[in-house]
Amino acid sequence: MRSTIQPCKALPLYQRLIHNIKAARLEQGLKSEYVARKIGVSRTTYSKIETGRQALTVQRLVAIMVVLDMAWEELAASHQETGD
Repeated sequence: MRSTIQPCKALPLYQRLIHNIKAARLEQGLKSEYVARKIGVSRTTYSKIETGRQALTVQRLVAIMVVLDMAWEELAASHQETGD
């Protein structure tokens, strides 16, 4: 699935990841409760992940990638691939 999210260009990698995760979730119309349940954490923990107040472990990142059906390259992107 190709994403049309607008990744944030100026942020360091970690902030880009959490920005792009939230943007992709919202674009897909998924509720945070749904993603939290799918990755095995509470809604509160997931909310903290999306706001950067909870560490994003590799295991959780991979689980989120599966739920959002996105590749690492898409989540880590610093600009939209439009051919510009």
